[in-house]
Amino acid sequence: MRFLLVSALALALACGGDDRSPDSGSPAADAASTPTPLRVMTWNVENLFDEMDDPETMDDVPTAGAVQRKLDDIAEVVRAVNPDFLALQEVENIGILDRLADELDGLGYVHTGLVDSTDPRGIDVAFISRVPLAEYPTTTSHIGERFPEADGTGTVDFTRDALEVFLDVEGKTVGIVIVHFLSRRNNDADKELVRQSEALQTMRIAQARMDGGMDRVLVMGDMNDRPDSPTVTNVLSGSLTNVTQRVANDDRWTYVFDGVRQQLDYIMASPAMNTMARDVVILHTDAVDAASDHKPVAADFVVE
Repeated sequence: MRFLLVSALALALACGGDDRSPDSGSPAADAASTPTPLRVMTWNVENLFDEMDDPETMDDVPTAGAVQRKLDDIAEVVRAVNPDFLALQEVENIGILDRLADELDGLGYVHTGLVDSTDPRGIDVAFISRVPLAEYPTTTSHIGERFPEADGTGTVDFTRDALEVFLDVEGKTVGIVIVHFLSRRNNDADKELVRQSEALQTMRIAQARMDGGMDRVLVMGDMNDRPDSPTVTNVLSGSLTNVTQRVANDDRWTYVFDGVRQQLDYIMASPAMNTMARDVVILHTDAVDAASDHKPVAADFVVE
């Protein structure tokens, strides 16, 4: 199986739908009974904008050279980790996402996806995958859907998206929800409420998949809050488990604000996926620092 120990992974970086069980005895049943390694990674890549101004958003407009350096820096880290599925946050559009996929030529990535959100800066959640997408559903976007505020006083929608991606892991469906909750910048009670509401709705989305028979579910992304916050507590208020707790406490940080290390980025797993989790690592290297202000989280699973 293609697993690396946490120490080996760190060394490499320093150097550079419906899930019904098939009938027993069928080819699909044989595939479903065979353990399959799956490496996933989530990373807020910090303002992956192209060099063109979008008049409809308050996007950054870097130079062509700066864009290429950014793509090169991100690609260096992704190549070292070599995930089967990569969840990203702060990607401007499908064009720049596809350019990143081109930088990763040779790694076997065949699927990219992004749905433009209503974020005023034009940043979206996205994915790149070498794992085939499930036949149906392939992806589900929740942009524009209204849901209850956490305090029950009104309704709100997702700041970016809760983008569901369904993978076909050799006959076994794995559902992944990619999120990027509202920023803590200029934080106040209203922003806290939005994040808590996004977190509860994310839990409902994942829980609905599990309750509908999809045992293998992951939620990953930038939740913009600490592990002991109401936001993260709300995500975990159903059946999900925070698999980043497997990381040593001193290494369990993904962002630095005012000199203080804190964790904002997570991978959460359904009960079945939690039992399939193996190595989990949060990456702190010079290559990561050159590419983004957030640290990526990577995890290995044996999907059964």
